[in-house]
Amino acid sequence: MSIFAAFLRNRPLALARLRIYLPVLIVGLAVQGLWMHHDRVEASAGIGATEWPIPGFPQSYLSQLKVKNGNDPELGLATPLDVAVRIADNASVPSAIC
Repeated sequence: MSIFAAFLRNRPLALARLRIYLPVLIVGLAVQGLWMHHDRVEASAGIGATEWPIPGFPQSYLSQLKVKNGNDPELGLATPLDVAVRIADNASVPSAIC
């Protein structure tokens, strides 16, 4: 955010900051992407990811996003409307606790 704000005020300073932080940002995004995409060999419940026929729990985090509920993959695959409802629910639940 500070780099974005600097672009509005002082472009040379923002470009200098971007040159410094861009390699770190790229490495961090690459590591996060690889971590989210890797297949789990064995899940904590003793179920192998290759033994489970539907996307969800014993597989990667990205496969859990494909289903309506990651904890209950039997509910089926998610539609764009389900994703929007999930985002709204996830945003409202923590804010209601405070």
